[in-house]
Amino acid sequence: MRKLFTLFLFAGAFLVSHAIVAQRGTVQGKVNDETGEPTPGVNVVVVGSSIGTAVKADGTYSLSVPAGTLQLQFSGVGYKTVVQSVSVKDGETLTLDVTINTGTSVLNDVVISATRQPVRKIEATTAVSVLNADELLRQVAPTIGDALRFTPGVFVASQRGRVRANIIMRGFPENLGTEDKYTTMLIDGLPAYAGSGNPYDVYFQQDLNVERIEVVRGAAATLFGRSAAAGVYNIVSKVGGEKTHGIIEQILSPSPSAKGGMMTQTGVNVNGAIAQKLRYNVGGFYLNDPGFRTQAGPDKGYQFRANFDYLLGRGSIRLYGTLRSIDLFNNVAVPVRVSDLKIDSRFTNRFTDWSDIWNSVNFTRPTGITAPTVPLFQGSTETISGNPNNIEQVNVGEANRRGNFGDVHSIGLRFNYDFGKGFSIQNNLRYQRAELGTKFITATAYTVPANNPSQLFANVFNSTGKRVMFDIIDELILKKEATIGSSKHVFTAGGYLGYYEQRALASGVFLASDLSDGTVRLRTAFPGAIPGILTTNLLRGSDTFAEVTNTSAFVGDEAAFAADKLKLNFGFRFDNSNIKILHFLPKSANGQITGPLFVSNFTDRREVSIGAFSATLGINYLITPNTAVYGNFVRAFRAPDEQIFVNMLRGVPGQQPPPEQLGPGLVNYRPIDTNNRPFLTQIDRPETVYNAEIGFRTSALNDDLSIDLAGYYTQINDRIISGFRDVAPGFPPQSTSISEGSVAIRGFEGSLTYTPSWAKGLLMRTSLTLQSSEFLSIPNGLRLTSVFTLPEAELKGKKIKNVPGTIWNFNVQYDRKFSKSFAAGLGIDGNYMANRYGDELNRFKLADVMLLNGNVFAKASLKNGNDIRVSVRISNLTDTQEILWLLDITNPIVATSAPTNASVIPGIPFLPRRTFFTVAYSF
Repeated sequence: MRKLFTLFLFAGAFLVSHAIVAQRGTVQGKVNDETGEPTPGVNVVVVGSSIGTAVKADGTYSLSVPAGTLQLQFSGVGYKTVVQSVSVKDGETLTLDVTINTGTSVLNDVVISATRQPVRKIEATTAVSVLNADELLRQVAPTIGDALRFTPGVFVASQRGRVRANIIMRGFPENLGTEDKYTTMLIDGLPAYAGSGNPYDVYFQQDLNVERIEVVRGAAATLFGRSAAAGVYNIVSKVGGEKTHGIIEQILSPSPSAKGGMMTQTGVNVNGAIAQKLRYNVGGFYLNDPGFRTQAGPDKGYQFRANFDYLLGRGSIRLYGTLRSIDLFNNVAVPVRVSDLKIDSRFTNRFTDWSDIWNSVNFTRPTGITAPTVPLFQGSTETISGNPNNIEQVNVGEANRRGNFGDVHSIGLRFNYDFGKGFSIQNNLRYQRAELGTKFITATAYTVPANNPSQLFANVFNSTGKRVMFDIIDELILKKEATIGSSKHVFTAGGYLGYYEQRALASGVFLASDLSDGTVRLRTAFPGAIPGILTTNLLRGSDTFAEVTNTSAFVGDEAAFAADKLKLNFGFRFDNSNIKILHFLPKSANGQITGPLFVSNFTDRREVSIGAFSATLGINYLITPNTAVYGNFVRAFRAPDEQIFVNMLRGVPGQQPPPEQLGPGLVNYRPIDTNNRPFLTQIDRPETVYNAEIGFRTSALNDDLSIDLAGYYTQINDRIISGFRDVAPGFPPQSTSISEGSVAIRGFEGSLTYTPSWAKGLLMRTSLTLQSSEFLSIPNGLRLTSVFTLPEAELKGKKIKNVPGTIWNFNVQYDRKFSKSFAAGLGIDGNYMANRYGDELNRFKLADVMLLNGNVFAKASLKNGNDIRVSVRISNLTDTQEILWLLDITNPIVATSAPTNASVIPGIPFLPRRTFFTVAYSF
């Protein structure tokens, strides 16, 4: 591993040392609309680079560019994108005046392709959407999930506030709040972190540094690797231009929670030039928010990001970094009636707070083992030390004081250079260290005693976790442009190396609570409790060390034939994950935690290496300059993350093979099942994903109407399914994960964008997704609960829970310029989801629901060319109380025909209506 990193770093240093002072020229001119009026704020960007500027108030622009032939893109909200080819000589100043028409013909937007080559959307072989900075500013989206909610084919279950968003693309199974199972978040092209299984929310929140978000759906596996089978969303940061620009923003919002209070978020972004060749972009925010619902503490903290770009003649060097410290609190479940899936009348959507009882509850938690050296795994010289009886006393309130928190700092260096004669290179290296808290506060089952219907009891599960980790990522990409006969090619080759180490301490506590009048009070009796286990009891305590190395190699070709009408791309990628785990469940001092329910006092050591390949073949044919058909086929995969292997079957004392002694008091029970099969037969291969897509794009009505249609089929084989399996007679089933299931997804996706020339400033956009996501098979003998077995036949053909069969989005926005110094606008957008189920057996059909948001704004332009913008954004206009998803539906209390005392189950409703007031000053 160290040799690989040395090679990558040496290659980067060698290339930088050979970057000569290159030739440059200047392109300048005016940008007007079709009426001859200037278009201030329109972005001018060199396609495929970080070089760009913005049009001034008088419509002029000036941009220093590398000498040679290149493409300039002119784009802005309310304007149809224009791409112009220019040839600039060394030292030359070229004048290029451009007319950019009003409207939004998205087909000419420049997007990324399967080989990372910038292309116009109409020429792409995948489905791509772009959210620009102005659209993000208008949304006032609290989370990335909220920003993506209105993207075609995307379902966002982020209605718990700012943390643990669940982003589902094109019917893929849910990501369980970690986001990275099938869908990956990238920050300027690199994964948010090197591993998997951590929520992206604690690494990044939406800020003013974002230039745009590119959403790639479908065939992205060869582009982005192991967790991108469904697609990716890439956060692209702003780059400083020749002049200083910036924005200062203040957001205020009354909290709709029962406790009230006021949200304040102050954001800033400034970018420009320090010197002619040195550009900067810095900014971030400070947040303090009581929350959407009543919670244990406020969402609070800061995020600061910066990037500095030194422009070479034929490339650039970027130094970038992040400082972040934010506390985010999970909004927990509320009681939901089994009969109609409505919130119990004793609760409201604004009340979910359990914090009143936390401070009075203590539990014991094992602190686990220590390792004197890092990295942990050093072959035969590995040593382990620790005390399996080391116990600490923990107060639940103190353990949840910061909620889900992320203290993150990172630094990176990106280098790209064009050597001429078609050769170019890019290397991106980033180091990141993080301390994360992952907390869950959920009610796992509600019961109403038959002898006292006015009482409502909840078995509340509180999980506290803390992770300390660091990661290093390096990605190297080489490109060669070539002409072979009448065809043009862009060949791509590269490699990726991601390494991270992590230590995680986890524990969970069950609490029995009385919620009879909508408030939470601690009880001394646990309804249905197992004798000997008291009201507060430790469910699990563990210490886990993990070392993960992900390596990849990829090649590709983007080819053009028939005078650029026919585009073909091919990509091949091989990924390998090497996972080493040391998992420790020490003996607990809590006398109640004994017996067959808990396996304790052992250490589990595992090493797994899994590799697989991805391949993509795409085609696009331009029937006319504004009409194209495209198709693609992808063979992708998803390698399991290290957390899957922690939650696996383990051996039982007295069974064979015998335990392995690792040290004083430390025993390793090798993982087996009832057939004494070795561990790797449980998960010995990654999930394999096959996807086919065909699409059609065109524009009509003088380019005022853009149409984008696509149909797709996906099959996931060897899907990793979690559940329970029998281990031994008299021993309860144990939680495990098995790679033997399969899922099929069929879907249609269509979108229309209409910006009529006869109504300047009017934008109408809509998209419809119709899909079916269902089980083809599940492993025989796998239980969804620890009490009874659900045979394969009961799940086969059932719809995947929480995946809507219908998604309809619409957006209507009208902006009017009343004079040269004053403009105003208003808009409404909707997200409709239907045909959703809250459980694997499809016995609980969730309500079809429309989420509506509205906004109004006014903008005044000052004499100095700066702007003041005032806006109001209202989320969930109708204040819908419908349930977004259900929790723990496979609990034995409710998974079969519910008994009379199980009339209420836990669910998470949509966040209540909220109003955001924003004042922004742009300069």
